[in-house]
Amino acid sequence: METATHASNSKAQNMEYDKPMTDHGPDDERNKPFVEAEEYRLHYNYAHQLIRMTNRYIFIAPIGDPTVGNRDMGELLSRGDEFIKQHRIKNNPSQALPQSGPPSKMISSTPTPSVLPTAGSIYTTLDPSQDQFRLLSILPATYNEAPLQCQLHVCALNNICTYSALSYTWHGSLKFKRRRQGMEKFEEVPMIECNGIQMFVGLNLFLALRRLRKPTTAMVVWADAICINQTDLAERSQQVSRMGDIFRNAYEVIVWLGQDDSDQSLVFEGVCSVVSTWASARGEGFDLPTKPQFFVRGQQPVKSLRGESNTLSSDSRDWPGILSLYNRRWFHRLWVVQEIALARQATVICNDCEISWEWVGLAAAIIRTNWNRILPGRTGDDRGGYRDFFDSQEGPSRRQVPPGIMNAYFMYRVSDFQQFFEPLSFSFCELLALTRQFECQDKRDNIFGLLGLPTTDGVNSYVKPDYTISLEETYRNLAYAMVILKPNSLAFLSHVHHWDSSGYGYQNRPAEQLVPLPSWVPIWSTIGPQTLACLDNSVLFSFRSVAECRLLDAGTLAVRGRVFAGERIMAVNRLFDFRSMARELHWQRDEEREDTIGGLLQRNMYSIDDLEVVAITIMGGKGWYGTPIVDRQAALEDFAHGLLAGWLMWTLREGVFGETIVHVVRPRAQSKPVATVDDINELARKGNGNLAVDAVATTCSGRCLFTTSSGMKGVGPYDMKPGDSVCIIYGTPTPFIVRKVEGEGEVKYSFVGECYIDDLMPGKIGNDGGKDDEWFYLV
Repeated sequence: METATHASNSKAQNMEYDKPMTDHGPDDERNKPFVEAEEYRLHYNYAHQLIRMTNRYIFIAPIGDPTVGNRDMGELLSRGDEFIKQHRIKNNPSQALPQSGPPSKMISSTPTPSVLPTAGSIYTTLDPSQDQFRLLSILPATYNEAPLQCQLHVCALNNICTYSALSYTWHGSLKFKRRRQGMEKFEEVPMIECNGIQMFVGLNLFLALRRLRKPTTAMVVWADAICINQTDLAERSQQVSRMGDIFRNAYEVIVWLGQDDSDQSLVFEGVCSVVSTWASARGEGFDLPTKPQFFVRGQQPVKSLRGESNTLSSDSRDWPGILSLYNRRWFHRLWVVQEIALARQATVICNDCEISWEWVGLAAAIIRTNWNRILPGRTGDDRGGYRDFFDSQEGPSRRQVPPGIMNAYFMYRVSDFQQFFEPLSFSFCELLALTRQFECQDKRDNIFGLLGLPTTDGVNSYVKPDYTISLEETYRNLAYAMVILKPNSLAFLSHVHHWDSSGYGYQNRPAEQLVPLPSWVPIWSTIGPQTLACLDNSVLFSFRSVAECRLLDAGTLAVRGRVFAGERIMAVNRLFDFRSMARELHWQRDEEREDTIGGLLQRNMYSIDDLEVVAITIMGGKGWYGTPIVDRQAALEDFAHGLLAGWLMWTLREGVFGETIVHVVRPRAQSKPVATVDDINELARKGNGNLAVDAVATTCSGRCLFTTSSGMKGVGPYDMKPGDSVCIIYGTPTPFIVRKVEGEGEVKYSFVGECYIDDLMPGKIGNDGGKDDEWFYLV
């Protein structure tokens, strides 16, 4: 994490570049409980929310499966109050955490139906003016294999009725394949009887309903696949708009993770152990309102299988099981975000075990924050701690926080009922950006699935789910709404990506081709690189706080700012795999490496100031945690440490910014001495190359490095080309790349995407972008 005071006194211990960069202190803390590790290098105030100290817990961007932007997530989630210094239970401190209980203790009642289905039909028409919705009553049965019988009832949201809302994942179509002896066999999924009529349901939903069924009384639930007529697009649109109210009014949200042969009692006990270990390390004066516990059906609550201490060390064999919990599909489904965020209370059920969501979410927060201490052997080795990232050819780096952990942490921090933090609120644009990695079957649900959440700008309240319009219209309507409703902010422009980089940027491909959309309209189903923008307000990332824009005919957006007509893109270098370049140079011996660095410095005629610009540029002006770099000297020291370790030497190679030597040397009013290896050694003694590598990988993955006609260096969108122009737009945090559209009349531009040019950031030229501002047009 970067703070406004990243000064030299924040570095508790100097590190030599040729020493292993691990997260262990001198006494090797691997055998200590993972949250008891002593402070090693960095003091950052909001790191203390969940641990006493952390070196690094925002990790390399995803390789393979798309994940949440760890750095963006970290920056946004740092908005909360400090947890240790200002700890308080959000509600009444004496109030116990809601604990899940055996199914027999679940409160339910059969609602009085206002309309009953007619014979031969499952669904009746709902009256939107009466806030009607359906509830499913699971009829009792005394043995598990009995046929599932249910009844649908039409109720009104304004009537008091007790029900549980089911949060689960859909599993495919009505048929599924099973391989048996080398052959594929199609098997029908289960059927249930609903209002006397047989109907197909997904296997996962069937197992959930059967698990919730009681022996003697009915269980009333809301399950979208049955309670919404999915074939009626008008009803589907209307009911989706009410899902926020449905989950908000439910007595309880039941999270169904599925049924398999795993022993979830060990997994849930491990979750409780994570929380207990963390709580015990807080010392005197800190007590959980209730002890973490879980339930096994038919048994008393279980608090610990390990005894009173119930603590975990970083090398515990329980970690694979604990982490496997967050790899389940539920933690990757978009709809569950608002389902869990709006719950009054939530119980997580898997097989015969259940546990409060409070503990699952809090454990995810603790794991995410302590990731480098939980798996210390995987984050460092005798080559400076970079092995897993640079040696891995495919699959996620083990330095990266697992996607399910990050997703669970995000959902926990926006949950209203959790008791340790005030829930965080975001603008609708921020929510869309932070949830791009979640999965949904219908891409329109990237937008519709978040409409029930509270936002700081209220844009979502003006967007109505409509499954009768196309995906293109959905994206266009949202972009228009953002311009019309919030004309003072054009932050959404930072999330326009025309290339999909979900393959970590090494397998970029054009974004989904839709019916022609204006180039400035974000396609929210596209997984782009992490934004270069600073997601929290910063004077270092803001060209005027207020945008000036007008929406014209035919999707043209008029904006005020400045196009640097004389600042054309001269050369571009697409970074298909800078890891290969890093490996090639890293394997040199230390002496060879220093000779190579010295030669590159002389060839490029780089001064210390030039190196600072290179370092800040390839980090995108943000540190490893995603907040703006304030202490540029500290960032340069980290960069120098990475240079001497070999992993960032590629940044000094000729042509890395697409330029030639002619472009590298810019005229100077006063000549400055060329940096030497001794200068780099001196800088590196105070640096930590791990932080620089994380920041560089986050910024450069899926992007290009480029040089402008005046020799300025930058990082920009993958699809930029020589001849493109640089512009700034008021009300946005970074410069952008635009491409002139040939034609008669007024000059218009196609919008390419955001970029970072250190010499053009507000901290260098002021937040007005200069005096030569103008109106120009994006099409």
